[in-house]
Amino acid sequence: MLRESGMSQLSPQEVDARETAQMLIDLNRQAEETGIDKILYFAVDEISKRDYPLIDRFLKELGSALRLGEDEIMGKSDDQQAGK
Repeated sequence: MLRESGMSQLSPQEVDARETAQMLIDLNRQAEETGIDKILYFAVDEISKRDYPLIDRFLKELGSALRLGEDEIMGKSDDQQAGK
């Protein structure tokens, strides 16, 4: 059905990257709500740096300001960016 409508299927690597991006968004939201960000940073430590660009693509597509950086997570929530 996707092919008929002109949309392409995601490769297995893209599916994994999208799932990882969604997981990071959820963990970031939990970190903001609880003030505990260790789980988020543990999760990021398990991600291969070669996967960062693809995961960042899905973070952007999912509307997150979160981005993976060389040594840390880049980006803040809208509340943090507004200085709240």
